[in-house]
Amino acid sequence: MNFPVMTMKKSVTSNVNYICIMDCLDPNQDLSTPRRNYDDLKIKLIGKDTPAAIDKNLELIKCLKKTDFTDQFRTLIWKFKTKGFKPLIIIHGHGSKDKGLHFPDGTSIAWEKLIKLYSNIIHKCNGDLMVISGFCHSMELINHISWNNKLPFSFYYGYKDQIASGTVEDEMNIIYESLLKDGGESLIPLLPSLKISLYGEFDFIMKFLALALAMATNPSELSRMHPNLSQNNIRKNIQNKHTGPQKGLDKLVNKSVRTTLLATGIIDEYMHNTERKQYVIEAVQKYFLVNSLGI
Repeated sequence: MNFPVMTMKKSVTSNVNYICIMDCLDPNQDLSTPRRNYDDLKIKLIGKDTPAAIDKNLELIKCLKKTDFTDQFRTLIWKFKTKGFKPLIIIHGHGSKDKGLHFPDGTSIAWEKLIKLYSNIIHKCNGDLMVISGFCHSMELINHISWNNKLPFSFYYGYKDQIASGTVEDEMNIIYESLLKDGGESLIPLLPSLKISLYGEFDFIMKFLALALAMATNPSELSRMHPNLSQNNIRKNIQNKHTGPQKGLDKLVNKSVRTTLLATGIIDEYMHNTERKQYVIEAVQKYFLVNSLGI
């Protein structure tokens, strides 16, 4: 595939100023990992904020049933009416591919419902929501996200298969340490060696941008690989849908695909308005300059 590579500044965590640990484990059968995570985080935060602020912005919530979980999200939505929150939601529990997140009373919450809950939160927090799902099969959620909207989170950490509780605890500690130490910078080289997986805005937007950049740099190669994406087919599609004057449409199509117009339009449509969006815009502009394309 003869396409130039776009280099881009990336991050693997959001800015965080509020942490909610949601304990969906059975207290009679499971380890007390959520409590240890809470106590450990509370110690690590000493000196970074006042004791009162730590108590306010670090919470441990027990969720024995589905309604406990959904009620807490309603509480968070009410809390986040105050602007400025940048939450990290950590979930300890059990999960399965077919039913989603399980609760000790035997109820469960489907992946689509979880996505809806996250979506409600992120719109209150200006595009910053980091989620760590410390339970089996939690990456299955990614297979249920919509491609027609912005992501319901900025970064989502989860597990593709079954995972031991000890591994979850160890890897969460690694993420915490990096987040508090340098905003996640030191986590980047460690991620390939961890069992936990990451899916975020950068992964999501490149699914859309890759074709737009290919169309701008090597349209003939793109049309060979994807005939329906040739400029002729795009032009015909626009002509068929456009009921007004046809004059100038060829020029508009060429300008859209051979400049940053299409790429920046995609970014505006599918990215939250955070510093991550600016990283991608700057990378696209540099890509077009380096490859002698129109801006």
